[in-house]
Amino acid sequence: MRAFVPLAGVLLAALSSAQVLVDFQVAEPPPVPNSGQQCTMMILERTFGNSYGDPEIVEYSPPTDCGAVGSWAAVTLNFTVTSNGTQYDRLGIFTFQNTEIWRTSTPEPTTDGIIWTYTKDVTRYIPLFDKPGTFTLELDNIVTSTDTGEYATTLYATFYASSGEYPTAGQSNMIVPISTMLNNTGDEASVPPAFSLNVTLPQNTVEIYAELYASGNGNEEFWYYNTADEYLGYLPPGTTFGGGPFREVRLLVDGQVAGVAFPYAVIFTGGINPAVWRPITSYGAIDLPTYFLDLTPFAPVFADGLPHNVTLDVASAETNHTLNQNWYVSGLLQVVTDPSGKQTTGSITAYDAQPYAITETTASIGGADVNITVKAQRSLKIEATIVSGSGTTNNVVFQQSMDFTNTQYYLDDANSQVETHHCP
Repeated sequence: MRAFVPLAGVLLAALSSAQVLVDFQVAEPPPVPNSGQQCTMMILERTFGNSYGDPEIVEYSPPTDCGAVGSWAAVTLNFTVTSNGTQYDRLGIFTFQNTEIWRTSTPEPTTDGIIWTYTKDVTRYIPLFDKPGTFTLELDNIVTSTDTGEYATTLYATFYASSGEYPTAGQSNMIVPISTMLNNTGDEASVPPAFSLNVTLPQNTVEIYAELYASGNGNEEFWYYNTADEYLGYLPPGTTFGGGPFREVRLLVDGQVAGVAFPYAVIFTGGINPAVWRPITSYGAIDLPTYFLDLTPFAPVFADGLPHNVTLDVASAETNHTLNQNWYVSGLLQVVTDPSGKQTTGSITAYDAQPYAITETTASIGGADVNITVKAQRSLKIEATIVSGSGTTNNVVFQQSMDFTNTQYYLDDANSQVETHHCP
């Protein structure tokens, strides 16, 4: 392996052997300064063999040679991995200051070996990077006589100094994790049951933005291929799992739905057909999507300075909203405070949100064909008046309106399967 050359968010390697496969996920390049001072530091280096329950944990200190700490114009992470042999795809979770900042997965290796490199924009996490803390990479891998692949990893961070042309990046005043807060492994929670914790924010909070991480595990990994329980018996045994193809990630504040996400259908390596993930991984496999919610209408609620319960869970369209197995979830709150330091006042003035999405499941069954359609609709509207300590009054609205449709065509006794999946 020789030099690295950045290209569209992915670093391609010049390899000593043409047999080594270069994997990559197509992505836009991070919006970083193209001139000026920058500095790069290694965060960690680790080969994950039998690493189940054994994450890499390192202590981080911010660089002091790229301008004032925290004044950077941008920050990126560069993750490079090599592997050879036979191995399953594995989930990787980067946790920093008890906060998940990147969820990834490993492409399945080949006997001759694979390599991939990805550059991720983490500028929005500068409030974490501007202070020392614990950095963790959880990559649970198991090596056996048949599953021989190990994952050799390196992670670098690059900091771009601000300048007149490239000013300091806009940032929140603080980041609050929605996590297990263990700090000795990945801090993601396994649901069900729902994960809850109490969160206390500054009394001068005026804006709150949530970012959610969520991915299915085991029988939930390819949840969008699951069939509604009502019609599973019409398919040959072993065709697919039940539980249906609809999932909704919910965030609740003090038991009230504050926002939801319909998760993206990521095709992890090993799924469906190698043509959809080798050498180009499907979208989201190396950099899993996250989901953003505006919780600003709840700022007057949190501004009382008391603990408030924040809950994450995942629901299906089935009876009791049950799942086949577990999901891994976590999140964070980007919090903006008023410079006066005085308490925020105001109230939620309108709240219109149902506990769960409205769903409908129908089917057409004839001869050797079974066609099943699951639909879901979600609308939510929350309004609030927020009065900052500086005396500014804002009327804010957070609104969501989403539609979901999944149709599965099982033809010729399920020897042929076609699926259409529409989700915002």
